Amino acid sequence: MASLSSGIRPAIEPEHQPTDSLPEEPEQPETEAVLTALADGNAMREQVAQLVLEAEVVSFTADQVSRLQPLLRRYIERYRDSDDPADTVAVASAIRKYVANLDREELPAIGFVLEVGHKAPVPLEIELEVAKMVVRKLSATLPEEADALPELSSQLMDLARTYLNPRLLPRPYYAATALNSVLALVLLRSAHLESLYGILRELRVSWFDQLLARRAQSIEQELAGRFPASVCGAHRESISALVSILQEEAH
Repeated sequence: MASLSSGIRPAIEPEHQPTDSLPEEPEQPETEAVLTALADGNAMREQVAQLVLEAEVVSFTADQVSRLQPLLRRYIERYRDSDDPADTVAVASAIRKYVANLDREELPAIGFVLEVGHKAPVPLEIELEVAKMVVRKLSATLPEEADALPELSSQLMDLARTYLNPRLLPRPYYAATALNSVLALVLLRSAHLESLYGILRELRVSWFDQLLARRAQSIEQELAGRFPASVCGAHRESISALVSILQEEAH
């Protein structure tokens, strides 16, 4: 009997067996198919949620983005108050894609998610997603003027004022939402900064102060590596002022 090393060939071989073939990449959903399905008002709820998740990870042309944005907004508005965890996951995905497609000057458009007056409160996970995405967008495209987006700034200040509470911060999502709201306000060089600093001086929750200071310093380093001093100098000064306040000795 021949050994395994004797070079026995398979009885049937493919006609073409390229030796340099690359592993197949996973199929990407067709962007037009995603847009068409999202626009279909008769699609099943679970199907729409899956399409939203798919939309987050594919690239759309500029023309397609102009069609995608109102569909994402419609989905967010319809399900932002849902208490179903699956809806919350899909809404968070829609928010990430929606904000990623916005220009810096268009950021106030995401404020509709934070509007008050709904029958149910906005889930904390959704507020966190908005605050996180605003920080990400501002870190990548710094606003030239101080307090350039006053409406969004006011909404973020409402979040910070609500959640900068020593009884709330230890609870899931509260600290992260407060932290990102503060960082967004600092990057905006908001007109609310003095009020914000007053709240932080009174708060004095040491673990939160340390966490916020570390994240702020990390963002400052990112800005220094990404932008010339002429572009990011004022923003870095604003971040340094925040860190100095956080590092002050407790009264």
